[in-house]
Amino acid sequence: MGCGASAEKPANQSGDGKKGGAEKKKAASGDDSGKSRYLGDLGAAVGVVEDKKLGQIVLVAFVAESGNTTFASYATGGSRVFLATFSDDEFASLKESQNVSMSMNAVYKSIVTECLKGKLRVNVQESSASATFNVTSVKDAKAICPLTVTMEAVAQDINAARVQFIIGPVTRMVQKKRTDSEDKEKELKLSRLMTQSNVWQINVQKNKLVVERIQKVILPLREQSAQQSKVTAESSAKIEALERRIKRLQGTHGSNSGKPLLDRLYEEGGAIFFSHLPDAEEHHPVHRRPDEFLLNWIRSDLPLKEGVTLATLSKCPSDPQLAPLLNSENGKLAQDAMNVFAKLDQWDMSVFELEKATGGLALFTTAYAILYKLGLVTHFGIDDTVLRNFLMAVQAGYHPNAYHNSTHAADVTQVNYFIITQGGIIDKCKLSKEELLAAVIAGAIHDYDHPGYNNNFHTRTNAYLSTLYNDRSILENHHCACVTEILKLPQYNFLAVLSEDQRRTVRDTMLEMVLATDMGNHAKIFSSFRRRMAECPEWHEKKDDIYLALSMSIKMADISNCGRPKFLYLEWAKNIAGEFYFQGDAEERRNLSISPFMDRKKDKTDFPKGQISFMNYVVVPMFEAIAEFLPPVEVALQFCTENKEYWQQQ
Repeated sequence: MGCGASAEKPANQSGDGKKGGAEKKKAASGDDSGKSRYLGDLGAAVGVVEDKKLGQIVLVAFVAESGNTTFASYATGGSRVFLATFSDDEFASLKESQNVSMSMNAVYKSIVTECLKGKLRVNVQESSASATFNVTSVKDAKAICPLTVTMEAVAQDINAARVQFIIGPVTRMVQKKRTDSEDKEKELKLSRLMTQSNVWQINVQKNKLVVERIQKVILPLREQSAQQSKVTAESSAKIEALERRIKRLQGTHGSNSGKPLLDRLYEEGGAIFFSHLPDAEEHHPVHRRPDEFLLNWIRSDLPLKEGVTLATLSKCPSDPQLAPLLNSENGKLAQDAMNVFAKLDQWDMSVFELEKATGGLALFTTAYAILYKLGLVTHFGIDDTVLRNFLMAVQAGYHPNAYHNSTHAADVTQVNYFIITQGGIIDKCKLSKEELLAAVIAGAIHDYDHPGYNNNFHTRTNAYLSTLYNDRSILENHHCACVTEILKLPQYNFLAVLSEDQRRTVRDTMLEMVLATDMGNHAKIFSSFRRRMAECPEWHEKKDDIYLALSMSIKMADISNCGRPKFLYLEWAKNIAGEFYFQGDAEERRNLSISPFMDRKKDKTDFPKGQISFMNYVVVPMFEAIAEFLPPVEVALQFCTENKEYWQQQ
């Protein structure tokens, strides 16, 4: 919110029956501008500004006997008094002419505040002077609009003018303070608050110094950890590639390996090799089983029992049969994973750390943990073995791309869960268990079998999937269709225990969310959300409203890395750059024009510009709108600002 629009309402006034009550009752009956409340009851507002040439410049704002709002200024090193007086209509017109959108109540409050804190700006010329106040919104302290009042030199004798317009109002202000016990109490409270504020500021400065000392130790360790993570990830990718190669050579599909692809998909299910884009590296899925100790720990301790938190849960399993195994190699890795899950309900959970702890199975374990934490497995009576089979197939179906990989899917799954639960969608939309289940699965599958090349590349190269889906949300349709095929076989169909109506709710919600991740439809979806925000505050009455809220959740999760702490964001930025350049290289090989920000030869200039533009025109507007809808996610905006500043400083 800035100088263009304000949602603030005039403050209600009421008489209190004490001395000066008649004046307040007058305000209650008609004056809701704040003039009586902030200037009339105070007597005057006085501000002092230091000037190198003129010494101290005193500005007094008060309500004259005529009821006009009056401003007077005098410099101790000058020879004139400057004056401006406004009727209510004139002062309102001045505000409007300077595009100050806040209410008059906010204007008067800001004038008094600026004077008391000495924050106003006064400029004295030969025949005139001006005072500028920063008017802040009552509801949004970040919304600030300047208001400038111009005062003309008073023609009468300077001593008489000083007495009438400076000393007189100040004297009345002092008298009011001495006689008004209510104001004395307010002054004492303000004094206490100012004192407490000073104490807090000192503590903040001390803590900043501590943080700076700690960061000197932590940052090198973090860089070292990042390097080790990179080496581990590269080694894991090589091992997986070798496993896929061995599997291909061994022909594990047996007698069915010679059958057409679609026949194999229908008969065998699961994640299966499917070369639909010749530019992409071949991906032969390998179903890998997660550590049994970790899964048993998750299953035995989630949902959280009364009095237990995620932080305490990560210390030791509650199951007496598991606890003795904690010191084993698997136990230590499982504890590393649970230490990461201690932040499952927080904005800064690191899936990179989870990848290390789980040997590259962050997506499986994240989705598995969330489903158990929400109590969905027990609620629906889902078969744990079938659920594992499904999640293993989903994990295996993600290509080892630089960005659109299973790590990204794990990240989106966790952030989507955070927005829905901690952000408040679950309560605002009164989500059913079926909708919750669909939302978790949507995050996990939203980029399934992504080849590392975007929709535009598929369209420009007339790729198989672009013709299959008629250039409409090509990859998003493909993600959904592949998972639907997986669910057709009993060994993967964890939804089999649901009724037909429940399965339909899960499928419809899941499809709506995954299809919403197509950035080609961003403007349409975002416009619908902003229009809906201006309407009735109830979001649980219509199915379309619930779909829209969940779509915005997964959309925010999908691009959330721009609003995450810098150490996470930079890792994601490096990954997306790598994937961009792979596509740019492929476009160059095909003699196509290289897509914006995908030319590796322009890495130093174009990529930072691209990130800044993406944040300015896509991320920040969407995050601001969602933060208005869900205040707890406002934390993303501050991180986004810091990340944008990083590129601006490069």
